[in-house]
Parts: sequence; C-alpha cells; structure tokens
Amino acid sequence: MIDKQLVFIDLELNSREMVLDYIAEKTMNLGYVDNKTLFISETMKREEMLPTSIGYGIAIPHCRSLAVIKPFIAFLRLKNDLHWDEKNDERVNLIFLIGTPEESGSNLHLKYLSNISRKLMHEEFREKLRLSKDSEVAFNLLNQINESIGKTEI
Repeated sequence: MIDKQLVFIDLELNSREMVLDYIAEKTMNLGYVDNKTLFISETMKREEMLPTSIGYGIAIPHCRSLAVIKPFIAFLRLKNDLHWDEKNDERVNLIFLIGTPEESGSNLHLKYLSNISRKLMHEEFREKLRLSKDSEVAFNLLNQINESIGKTEI
C-alpha cells in the first residue's frame, strides 16, 4: 500500500486543503483514485467527525471511499508545519493519507493505521522521517511497515 511514487518530501503547501488536493491529484494520476472531488469530500467528512492530527506534528487522514480504486498510503513531509484543524492547536509537518475502497470489505487499512501509529510512537523513527534527504530514503523507512504486515496481505 505504501507506494514509492506517493512519497513526497519538503513540499511547500500551507493548508490541509492544499495537502489533500495535492495528494488526490497524484493518486488520481497513478490510478488509485478515479474521482478527485469525491475523494477529497469524503476525506474532509472524516476529518470533521474527528481530527486526524495525533500529536508529534503528525496527521493521518484516512477514509473509505467510492472514489478509491485500489488501497494506498501516501506520505508527505512539509517544508514548514501548518495548522491542521481548527478544533485544536495542532501543527503538523508529517502527513500519512490512507485511502481504501468503500466496498473492500477488508480491514487492511486498519492494520496499516495501527502499524503506522505504532512506528510513529518511536521518536527515532519520526526523526529519521524528518531528516530523510529524499523520497527514496523516506520510502525505505516506510517500507518497513509494508514488510511488517506481510506481502501476502497486500
């Protein structure tokens, strides 16, 4: 689910909407999403229910959507942190966006969410992501999550 083409480092985006739009555009171009507007709308609905900023400068927006053709995780590291949600003062610069098909019937996204959350509890892992020189280095770190779940699950 973590695709090397969906790892973005040091982007200059200054709002949650810009982040979601950027990732939605990339996932659409790569065939993960077939309706950018619907995907963003459903992700924002999920955000309105409960903000996905989790502390440590991290947000993990996620949704199940009819617009998602195949499951994915995108990672984006911002050059500068931004205010993620008006319901709290949380500022973020590491964003994981998880998208899964509405009708998948699978809990694979929950396994990834759980594994990402566990990895991010470790300061060393967070710092390695923040200090990664390029998307290749960041992907190699993130690929540990793919490997921990097992290729048979994907």
